[in-house]
Amino acid sequence: MTELALPPAAPGYPVRSVAKALELLLLLRDRETIGVAEASRDLGIARSTVHRLLSMLAQYGFAQREPAGRGYRAGPALVSLGLAAVVRMDIRRQARPHMERLAGEVEETVTLMGLEGASVRFLDCVESPRPIRVAGRTGLLRPAHCTSVGKAILAQLPQAQLAQLYPDELLPGLTDRSITSRRRLFSVLAEVRQAGYATNLGESDSDLVAVGVAIPRLTDPPYAGLGISAPATRLSPAQIQRIADAALRTASAITHTFE
Repeated sequence: MTELALPPAAPGYPVRSVAKALELLLLLRDRETIGVAEASRDLGIARSTVHRLLSMLAQYGFAQREPAGRGYRAGPALVSLGLAAVVRMDIRRQARPHMERLAGEVEETVTLMGLEGASVRFLDCVESPRPIRVAGRTGLLRPAHCTSVGKAILAQLPQAQLAQLYPDELLPGLTDRSITSRRRLFSVLAEVRQAGYATNLGESDSDLVAVGVAIPRLTDPPYAGLGISAPATRLSPAQIQRIADAALRTASAITHTFE
């Protein structure tokens, strides 16, 4: 029997059904296939409960039924989650030299971001060499729809995943220029798909302009991207296009380092 790793300290108010679902995910991670009876024995819960949990995990893509009813195996969502975690651990090291070259080329701050649900986290940063520049914000979490990189990544996601991330019409904003409706967001994402890059024109910070691109094919769909940000007074439309072209070349170069 696989020994399940337990957290160092249980929460004060554990939710038993959630705990068993998480333990079941660990079994799916560690075994090629698992049957209802086997999971029932290992988890110490009724077969009917295991069946309900597996059905729910399968509905969200974390489990997948084997042909001819021979148990379950890890589903595409669980596999994708694992791949995304591996890529996230390695991408900072792989992307850093490319980011440094890009920052030297455009002389603006370059940021690496990763998607976390409907938000993006700042993973790494190379600041502009100019005296007046956008400061690094490594570790910060921002709503994806308020950032250029977030929109660039969201534009590559399947429609069903977008619908799960944004079930409500009203969205939170950070400035008076932020997108605050799902209808408007989906319209902007269609434009981003056509252009290949996204912009942030004072949507996360009123004094900031940014250009963002997704890093392609790291996972399917992509979950990381590059942003180039500058004071709002410094980037003209022509400069935005030039920076977007440089960012796209750099994102492609980062992808090639994983091949």
